[in-house]
This record gives sequence, structure tokens and C-alpha cells, in this order.
Amino acid sequence: MPLDEKYLSEIDFDVLNKNVDSNLFLISKHPINGFLKEHLVIEGNPEPDRSEQKLVSEYMILEGLVILKSKYFLSPTKLGFEIIRKGGWLKYLEREKDKADKIDRKLKYDLRTSKIKAKTFVPVMILGAFGGIYSIIKIVVFLLSTLSPKQPTDQNSQTELVKPNKIFQKESHILSDSLHNQDNQNIDSLSYFDQLVKGQKK
Repeated sequence: MPLDEKYLSEIDFDVLNKNVDSNLFLISKHPINGFLKEHLVIEGNPEPDRSEQKLVSEYMILEGLVILKSKYFLSPTKLGFEIIRKGGWLKYLEREKDKADKIDRKLKYDLRTSKIKAKTFVPVMILGAFGGIYSIIKIVVFLLSTLSPKQPTDQNSQTELVKPNKIFQKESHILSDSLHNQDNQNIDSLSYFDQLVKGQKK
């Protein structure tokens, strides 16, 4: 049963939701027999007219909070009882608004992150391609250097020439030291021999 167009243009939804909240509590107290539509309470109007009561009852039926048990009686639905159990219609609307806000924030966040991903995709791909090419070149160079026979480079040949020179210098130094030591020993033994000979002549 949709609401009439004339109602939609004149409806103050804040007042309507307050009326739904208070009347839903009243209707839930009469679940078996139902609640008479004429007894619906309209906030700020002790003697409401039938059009205001009709608006509240039609809105509650439209939202699935109550059903018509007969032409004049309203009875709460499972959703209506659940809403009452969780604090009423106004709190239900607040929770639904919070859920919608969270979904909106999540959608905005997802939209921003997808825009950032779209903008950074190409540079990241280019950097990845350069990195891949660089790695392949290093691997090829390494493989070529390990598989090919070693040829001395200029620097290697110089170091190879320097090494024998150093070894030769070291050996010649050791040899000259040993010769020098032998000469000293020979001189010492000759001087000792001279002293012995002089001592025998006396």
C-alpha cells in the first residue's frame, strides 16, 4: 500500500519517525489481538485526525514493522519486535544511518586507493621492467665470466709480475744474509786461529 503523493510532499519525517517509534511500542504490547488503528498516538496532537493516523499506520506497514490483522487492527511483525527489542525505531534508524555512512566512507576510500593504484601502475611497471632487465644482464655477465677461460687483464698481469719480483727480492735478501753470516763466522774462526798460533809461539 504505497503512500499518496500528497502525503510525501507534506511529510515531516522527523515527526513521523517519532510517531512510529512511540506507536510501535504501543502496538507491541498487543501482539495477539492487535492494536486498533484509531488509538494511534500522534505527537503534539491529543486528538489526531484520521489522516495523520492513516499516514503513520501506512508508513509502518510500508516499512514492514506491522501488518493489518483485519481492517482496523495492527499487529507487529518479526522485524517490528526485533526493532523494539533493540531500543526502538529511532535507534534502528540511527544504526542504519551509521551503517550507510560506513559504507560510503569505505566506498570513497576504495575509490581513492583505486585512483592512486591506477596512477602509480605505469611507473611501477617501468621500474619493475628496468629491475628485471638489470638482473638478467648481471646474470648473463656472471655466467659468461665463469664459463669463459681467464685471460689476464693489464692489472692482473702487473700484479703477477710484481709477485715474482717480490719473491725474488725476498730470496736474494735471505741468501745475502746467510752469506754475510758465513763471512762473519769465517772471520771469527780465522781470528781465533791466529790467536792460537800466536799463543803457541810464545
